[in-house]
Amino acid sequence: MKSPPLLYILACLLALSMPVFCSGQGIARNAQWKQDLEYLIERLEITHPNLYANISEEEFHEYTERLKQRIPAASDVEIVYGVQELLASIRNTHTLCTPVLFNLNGNEELKAKFQFYPIMYYPFSDGLYVAATTERYEPILGKKVVRMGKLISSEVMHELARFVAADNENTVLANLPRFFLNDGQLLRYIGASDSPDSMTLTLENDDKSTFNFEIKIDPNYGTADLGWLSMVRASGEPPLYKRHRNKNYWFEYLPEQRAVYLQINLLYDIDSDAFPAFCGRLFDTLDENRAEKLIIDVRGCPGGDHIELPLLKGILARPQIDRSDRLFLIVGRLTGSASQHLTSELEHYTNATLFGEATASKPNQYGSMQRFTLPHSKLEIVCALKYFQDAEPADYSMATTPDIYVPRSSSDAREHRDPVMERIFTYDSYKHLKADFKERLSQAYTKGGIVGFKRAYDSVKPIYVEHGFNMETLLFEDLDAWMGRNRKSDEDYVEYLKFIHHELPKSIDVCYDLAYWMNERGDREEAKRLWEQCLSLNPEHHKAKWRLGLMKLEEKWKSVN
Repeated sequence: MKSPPLLYILACLLALSMPVFCSGQGIARNAQWKQDLEYLIERLEITHPNLYANISEEEFHEYTERLKQRIPAASDVEIVYGVQELLASIRNTHTLCTPVLFNLNGNEELKAKFQFYPIMYYPFSDGLYVAATTERYEPILGKKVVRMGKLISSEVMHELARFVAADNENTVLANLPRFFLNDGQLLRYIGASDSPDSMTLTLENDDKSTFNFEIKIDPNYGTADLGWLSMVRASGEPPLYKRHRNKNYWFEYLPEQRAVYLQINLLYDIDSDAFPAFCGRLFDTLDENRAEKLIIDVRGCPGGDHIELPLLKGILARPQIDRSDRLFLIVGRLTGSASQHLTSELEHYTNATLFGEATASKPNQYGSMQRFTLPHSKLEIVCALKYFQDAEPADYSMATTPDIYVPRSSSDAREHRDPVMERIFTYDSYKHLKADFKERLSQAYTKGGIVGFKRAYDSVKPIYVEHGFNMETLLFEDLDAWMGRNRKSDEDYVEYLKFIHHELPKSIDVCYDLAYWMNERGDREEAKRLWEQCLSLNPEHHKAKWRLGLMKLEEKWKSVN
């Protein structure tokens, strides 16, 4: 066993030598919070592999200093929110301040100051809904939330997003309802409510009429069983993906569909059923039944360990299954960390077709974790330890996006439906549309130029949106190379890039390529604006930084000479 590093020993000695956190007002309390912040920053700078990848060191330290200056006038709860916001600015899912209620080793006096409403929300495709609550608030169960206090629901979610440590927008969607949307003081802190213990919700009925309903803090939240009620109305057995959420992994053969369904909820070996042996049984079942499809569901898997090789090897050994219309991977807003790694492996090495929502992590991500507590407040901090390059070095995408988007609506939840599985089992009826898209639009361009291309696109777009096709895949990944080879002029190709940039404003790759062409054609200001837009989408876009740096260098030396 290796001896602990010297820095770790010094850190432990420092923690032991400091006085116990004092929540009272005065110099001792203020000094303790400042020392906690100083320890936090020094520890992060030592531990994190690239702390300033998404925020400059100067910005990070400026925010820290502002937080220090606020300490004398701020409550302990408000300082905790400041720490959460500071760490969220790093824009890394694996580096965060653990929500105090879930900090098992935390300062109990501090933890007692946080209060929560007994309501769980969920952002569905058709809005924010009350997904679960207690018997007291049963009348609002399943209702759409229009306003939360003074703010409309979308404003609340936007304001709360700055406290969520996240790689992308889907990490925020996943974690807001779990840790933030029912925090009484936090809702007051962002201006949604004037009171820390009550708030009025504006809710919508099925007929679109609205009504107001007052909710109050439940002092037993997090300490007792509140008897939660769900918005699900349907009786009978829940859909497959809801049946065994307490198991790390499980599978079932579906004879009617000639398919094996595999769900992975956590990528951790089960002692009594190690993953290699489990995968052996899975593939035996698939072979014995001559199954025609394998469906892998990681939409609810937040991570674990890298134990995926037996699954990957089993797929690659079966070319009859490793086909785009036979192998399916379901991803979603909880798919992150090790399950993002699994997703990247399957996307890179197999022919799987992806269904669902975008993942919660980047393909190239900062992961693994180390936990530590701040010396006085005992706040638990999580810090990333490693950089995982699971995609190409120049892959700056913010998430893995599915080939077929399948959003989940409130009615899907109420009626126990799984729209993803429904879309997978009907895939054969519309899979041909992917090849048809390229054929139709390439012919339209050949016959009618860019004008003909745009006209054809406008006519077919509704069909592809209805089926959930990933338009970036169709327009850029599938069609761009053809347009590059067959363009009638450079002007046509630039117009094509401008058009798909308008259609795909969040596509980093399209934005970068358009910037390159604008620069080549002498429009340096537009190129500069677009490369800056790349960095706003992903501050780690090194090629965009490089391009902007060269532009500034050239401008500097032109002015000198």
